[in-house]
Amino acid sequence: MAAVYAADGSDDRETALAQLADGELDAVCAVDVFNEGVDVPSIDRVVMLRPTESSVVFLQQLGRGLRASDGKDAVRVQVLFVTVDPKRDTQALLAQYVPAFHPDFLGLYGDEAATAKASKEFHVYAHERPGKDGAPYTVDHSAHIYVIDREGKLRLLLPPGTAPAAIASDLRLLLNS
Repeated sequence: MAAVYAADGSDDRETALAQLADGELDAVCAVDVFNEGVDVPSIDRVVMLRPTESSVVFLQQLGRGLRASDGKDAVRVQVLFVTVDPKRDTQALLAQYVPAFHPDFLGLYGDEAATAKASKEFHVYAHERPGKDGAPYTVDHSAHIYVIDREGKLRLLLPPGTAPAAIASDLRLLLNS
């Protein structure tokens, strides 16, 4: 086990991640140094010490669910990350950000009018909140995953916190039906 934290005496973050991925470590204990965007694709499990409704963690869980899927079912699933913040989430930013969760994920971007229309049609909550003390604004938003079949029919609505194994199982059932 490695202990990674923001102070003297911490194990090296990158070394700890490499050792975890290579199977040399069973776990990395981290405090205040791993943001929610860290992912180790070779690991199909994650232990959260606090509940989260973060859409970033949710995308990581979906990626893990696809990696845990037996056979080639994951190849038959196309994940689309749709931004609710077109002012900040540019096409270039999405092209860098989204594949970090899984190399086959795609980011979708629309202008403010298209984003508002899609948000309304899918009943997505998104509200821009001003930053405090000069900090940038934040966007509060819902974080469900919509599973839509090839005919465009909504088949599943997965809430935040759905376990990767449950995601993989549900997708497998849909793919084989």
